[in-house]
Amino acid sequence: MSLKRGQCPICKFEVSIQYSEGMESKMVTCPICHQTTPFNTWMRENSTSRRGVLILLRTNFHYELTLLVTVVGRMADSSVADFQIPDVMQSRLMSRSHLKIEKRGKNGTCEFYASLSSQKVNDTFINGQRLSYGQTVLLHPGDIISLPGEQLKFDMVESDEDETEIGYIH
Repeated sequence: MSLKRGQCPICKFEVSIQYSEGMESKMVTCPICHQTTPFNTWMRENSTSRRGVLILLRTNFHYELTLLVTVVGRMADSSVADFQIPDVMQSRLMSRSHLKIEKRGKNGTCEFYASLSSQKVNDTFINGQRLSYGQTVLLHPGDIISLPGEQLKFDMVESDEDETEIGYIH
């Protein structure tokens, strides 16, 4: 079995698909638009894609946004966050599940949107603008996300590596 780069023929979302011999007759369901199409309509050769990255400015640590929804929060034993940030100030002002970054594919592009995980989180800002619960903001390269006690920078990088998202094979 090997990973092959593919793109949904409907919404153009790029994924990697676990390929094994004989799959040409299989159907694939897109994790974004949920349309089911033949496997061979997904195959693309040598494609590159842009990937989202969160950079923790205090340490310059880069976290690649490979999941459809990434939860950002304070590091704790009971944290469910995918990207757990150490609470160096021991303030506990950042929630264990503070911010969600959602990856959406549309017409061959990949966009990232930020929203709060809960109504009960402390102040969070994007480029100095307060993010309110229920609000979703499209992120652009260079955007600064201010969490309690930390700042993240959102960026996009070119990549020709395989995506970690896998299409559903029937």
